[in-house]
Amino acid sequence: RTARVVRFRRAAERVVDVAEALRAGVERTGASAAMAVVYEVATGDILAMASYPTFDPGDRSGVHTDAFRNRAVTDTFEPGSTLKVVTVAAALEEGIVIPETVLPTPPEIEIDDKVYRDVGTLPAEMSVADIVAYSSNVGTIGIQALLGNELHHQYLSAFGLGQPTGIDFPGERSGTLWPLAEGYVTSGPSSAIGY
Repeated sequence: RTARVVRFRRAAERVVDVAEALRAGVERTGASAAMAVVYEVATGDILAMASYPTFDPGDRSGVHTDAFRNRAVTDTFEPGSTLKVVTVAAALEEGIVIPETVLPTPPEIEIDDKVYRDVGTLPAEMSVADIVAYSSNVGTIGIQALLGNELHHQYLSAFGLGQPTGIDFPGERSGTLWPLAEGYVTSGPSSAIGY
């Protein structure tokens, strides 16, 4: 029983710490809301989850109903650069690249009137390992081009995008994984970098 109480207290302290960090971040940046999920990588266990703005469940008077939802579970959003690792993992798994494979990484590439750029100045060529380390948009798009839209989409689906996670929490949204449309040339490159 004592071990359970200690674990509960640690978990509660983590949630309070995360909630405070969210509040400070929203105030510092002027954002309208924020959310965070802290989990144990080895097990997938959720250690803390918080949303801001929040509310006191003992006194909900004067609180906008937006504060009642857990945004980490109920809202959908673009995964952004975190999706790059799925693109790279797919290409590694298929044997299309290895970490040492070197690809061209020009400052920008144009695909069907859309320009993709890297943030900052990166080398003109980078290994796959460096593409991940530097979060290169251009390099990841190059990897996705080698992988192809159909295979890339299969991996996005296999990683669980567009599907409920199975968390035992009411109101979970599954998100959306659109098919990589034929004729829409930028759907593959954009999804490779999470947009």
